[in-house]
Formats: sequence, structure tokens, C-alpha cells
Amino acid sequence: MNTTEAVASVESTQVENEVKTITVLAQNWPTVIQSNEQATDVAQARQIIQTRIKNIENLLRPNIKKADDLHKGLVAQLKQALVRPLQMQAQANDLLSAWTRAEQERVAAEQRRLDDEERKKQAAQAKADGDKVLAKKITEGKVAVASTQVAAPVAKVAGVAMVETWSAEVSDLLTLVKAVAAGKEPLSYLEANTVALNGAARATKGQIQIPGVRMVSKMAPRSTSR
Repeated sequence: MNTTEAVASVESTQVENEVKTITVLAQNWPTVIQSNEQATDVAQARQIIQTRIKNIENLLRPNIKKADDLHKGLVAQLKQALVRPLQMQAQANDLLSAWTRAEQERVAAEQRRLDDEERKKQAAQAKADGDKVLAKKITEGKVAVASTQVAAPVAKVAGVAMVETWSAEVSDLLTLVKAVAAGKEPLSYLEANTVALNGAARATKGQIQIPGVRMVSKMAPRSTSR
């Protein structure tokens, strides 16, 4: 066993002893406090437990800090190492996206050309058949015409699949709120800012009145110096 393992073993044993001490203290607690004496015993035990908790934290905190420092260093190293690769990846994505859009536009333009040729062909045929009215409607696009030929599809590149994704950004929060209030949009589109609400409750000690919000007070024990 090396020095590091030996230290870790000692720390583990010390932590286990602290936990055992806390467990023993709690064994004699009543299910429900029924007297001032019992309340005093539990309060004293609670102070001892708080001390033991600090002991456990002090035992483990140095190693936690070392691990945290190591993690932060590795994350920073990874971030730095990926700067250039991520830039190149983004550049490749932009190039492929632009090429895909260009291909889609090419295919659409080619299909329009084929359809236009078919429209002219059918209009000429209708005119040759003596149906000038139909020929005019075909020429003006009032009659649907589609070429039997189909433009070559967008070329595929091995290992590349373009996926279209959508997201939403709120451009006018007040308009969205009004729409939800009017029942035009679901309430799930809004989320209460509990951080701000809790801050208002603490600042006013629950005296503030906010529509749809109830102020809640909770009592929690706190050790006092004796």
C-alpha cells in the first residue's frame, strides 16, 4: 500500500467512526418529543451531530478540492484542444449546408424548367387542336401542368445527412403572455420565475401581494450559542 492509499484508508476509517457516532446518538431519540427534557437532549445531540458533520467535511474536503482542481484543469485542457477542431467542423458544416441549399435550388429550378417546357408543349397542342381558350389557360398557369420528367435529386455525399432542426425564440414576451391569458396558447408556454418570487417573499417577509402567488413561511431549527 502506497502513501496515498494509506492516507485514504485512514480517512475512510475516520469518516466511518464519525458516522457511527452520529448513528448511536440518534438511536435513543423518541418518536415524538413529549417533554422539555427530551427536546433538550435532541437539541444537544443535534449540536454534536453538526460538529461531526463538519469533521466529515474537513476530512474529505481536501481530496474533493484536489479532484475538483484536476477536473477543472482537464476541462480547460479539453476546451483549448478543441478550439481549432470545432472551428473546422463548423466551417465544414457551413460549406455542406450551403452546398445542400444550392443543390436544392438547382433541383427546383430544373423542375420549373421541365414543367415550363411541358406547359408550352401542352399549350401548343391545345392551340393546334383549335382550343384557344384552353391554350390561354395553360399559358397563364390557370391549368395545372407538371412534367412527366423529374429533375435529378440532390446529390448525396457519403457520411453526410443534413437534418433540419427548429427552435423558438420569444420576440415579444408581453404578446405571448396576453395570448396565454386569453386562452389562445397553453399555460405551459410560460414559466414562473421562482427565483424572483422567492426574493420578493424574503425581502418583504411575505407581506407583498402578487396575484396568483401565495407566500409560504417555514420554520427550521438553528443552533444557538450557549
